[in-house]
Amino acid sequence: MTAVQEFPESDSTKDYTESTSISSFILPLCRVFMSMPGQKVFLNFLDSTTESGRSRNGSRSRKEPDLALQIKDGFNKTVCEVGIGEVTSHAKKGHKKKNAKDLARVGISLKDALDFIQDAYGVRDAVLVGWQVIGQSMAIYLMFKCGNLYIMVHVRDVTIPDNLTGLGTISTQIKIWNDLRATIEQGLSPVLETVASGKGRVISTAFPLGSTHARIETTRTPEFKSFLRM
Repeated sequence: MTAVQEFPESDSTKDYTESTSISSFILPLCRVFMSMPGQKVFLNFLDSTTESGRSRNGSRSRKEPDLALQIKDGFNKTVCEVGIGEVTSHAKKGHKKKNAKDLARVGISLKDALDFIQDAYGVRDAVLVGWQVIGQSMAIYLMFKCGNLYIMVHVRDVTIPDNLTGLGTISTQIKIWNDLRATIEQGLSPVLETVASGKGRVISTAFPLGSTHARIETTRTPEFKSFLRM
C-alpha cells in the first residue's frame, strides 16, 4: 500500500531511469511474490558482484545483474543467489542488442548460481527463477538441470504497472503471480532445506560416462565473451 500511494495517478511520461523503475515499481511488486522473509530469501537491487559470479571461471562479464533473489544467513550475509533479473527502461526498450545481451546475462548468472549451489551444497535439483523487464513487460524464466544440460524455459509475460490506472492489470494477473510464488517456493525447497540444515548433500564427482568432474562452457569461448563486451 505504501508503494501504491506513491504511484502517479495516470500515465507517466515514461522518461524515468532504470534505477527509478526498479526502486519505485518493480521491487515493491516483485518482493511480495518472490521474497520469503521467514526463510531468509530476499529480492534486492544489486550494487556489487554476486556470490556465484565471484566463482565464475573464465566467463565473467563486466556488468552485473540488476536484481537478485538472495538467501541470507543469520548475519544478513548473502549465502547464494536463487534468482536473477535484468531491467531496461522505456527509453532503451528498442535497443535490441542490449536486450539480447541482458537475456544472455540472465542465463549465464542463473547457470553460475546453479553451479555454485551444487558445488557448495550438493544440490542438483533446484529450479531457479530469472526475469527480464523491458519497459513495463516482464518475461519470467525458469532454469534447471537435466543431467549435464542446463535448461532455461520462458514461462510467460506479466505487466509491471507504473501508475494507478495500470494497477488494474494486477487483478487480471493475480493467479499468475501466485503461481509464480508457489513455483519459486517449490523450486527452492531443496536449497532452503540444505542451507537450513547447515550440511551439504553427499554427491559424486563422477559423471555417467565415467569422466571426472568438469564443466564445458560455450560462455568461455572468445566469441561469446566478445559479444558480452560489445
